[in-house]
Amino acid sequence: MTVELAGPRIQNLNKVLEGISDIHGTGLFARSDIQTGAILGYLDGQIVDYDHHPTVRDLEWNGIGGSKVLCRPFATQYALINHSFTPNLSILRTDWAIVAYKDIREGEELTLDYLEHGVPETYLNSPHGNYLRNN
Repeated sequence: MTVELAGPRIQNLNKVLEGISDIHGTGLFARSDIQTGAILGYLDGQIVDYDHHPTVRDLEWNGIGGSKVLCRPFATQYALINHSFTPNLSILRTDWAIVAYKDIREGEELTLDYLEHGVPETYLNSPHGNYLRNN
């Protein structure tokens, strides 16, 4: 079951509902059918080096290649997008748009392949990163 988003998260994505995920904890789900190529929103934040700024590890971030991450000190909806090796979303590096990789049906969970976008090796080798290699 999915519910309308509420609470302290910045609601920065279109066409989504928050709900209980079969993948992990809470996830985001399509509010209605989404066509291939549709943009759901954009990532934002500051680009920093994960290995040189240890406090980044406590923030919300997206890996963007090597040890670089796009981080922000606030909670957003896209933090609820779970990892999958068969994702239905991707991130365009030109403008950090979150785009539908394929047609998505209403109620389907939205997923990204975190490894596709470059997760820092330091994170992958930590206890928190192990699940990315096994799921």
